[in-house]
Amino acid sequence: MNRLRIKELILISLLILTFSFSSKSQKVFEVKYKNEADVVIFITQNLYDADLKVYVTQYPSDVNGFRGIWYFTKYEYDADLKIYYTKYRSEANLIIYLTKYRSDAGWRKK
Repeated sequence: MNRLRIKELILISLLILTFSFSSKSQKVFEVKYKNEADVVIFITQNLYDADLKVYVTQYPSDVNGFRGIWYFTKYEYDADLKIYYTKYRSEANLIIYLTKYRSDAGWRKK
């Protein structure tokens, strides 16, 4: 395995562990500054570049576990996960693809 692939696997493993211990749901809040975020996100337009396919719901009751269904809260204290969007793929901890369909949400198998 090359170094990049090993780093990806370690990062994904750490993210999974972090989310499984810190949140039972995916109530998300977007922060303004990178240093305030739990995860730095890059949104890709190509499904095959993504680590996670995300469906954004309007209802907090729709989220259950870390399966890619996100509900954005109005207040930081309501969120289980604070994210920061970056314009640069190289700065991201997690690359996501926004899907229109709830059934498509989840980790992408590589």
